[in-house]
Amino acid sequence: MIPVTSIEYTPNVDQLFLEIDFFKDQFVPYEDEKHGSVEGWLILRENADTIVLKSEREKFNEQYNLVGRSRARYYIQDSGVKIPAHIDYNTKCSANFILSGGSDPVSFDAGEFIYTSAILDTTQKHWVNSTSKRVLFKISYFDLSYEEILGKINEPI
Repeated sequence: MIPVTSIEYTPNVDQLFLEIDFFKDQFVPYEDEKHGSVEGWLILRENADTIVLKSEREKFNEQYNLVGRSRARYYIQDSGVKIPAHIDYNTKCSANFILSGGSDPVSFDAGEFIYTSAILDTTQKHWVNSTSKRVLFKISYFDLSYEEILGKINEPI
């Protein structure tokens, strides 16, 4: 199965960027115990103060009746930064929304994929090499698989 499926969904980009700007000093370098940190790859995780991020996650989940544990985050990947090949541990899949800088593909062993809004099978190894600054709104799903979310999104409303 192809690990990326583009979807027709547009979050409130203006409100998300206002929140990103408001919390710009709270972004931290992304880091995990397996890969360490990557200079120029910043993250801001959903918290009690990121009300737009939480609201956009809830709106997306409600529209597609996605029930289960999920968390949203912002990522900023500076131009020229290479995110190493990785699997999103403890995450079954994600909904990714490129807010700016969407010309660079996400790469999987199955190929390269360019998207604006998509569901990604993050249990498969993937990576991104940016040629421009890339800003991403991401919802990680801990209980729902890639196939389950695609099934919900493709259900008649």
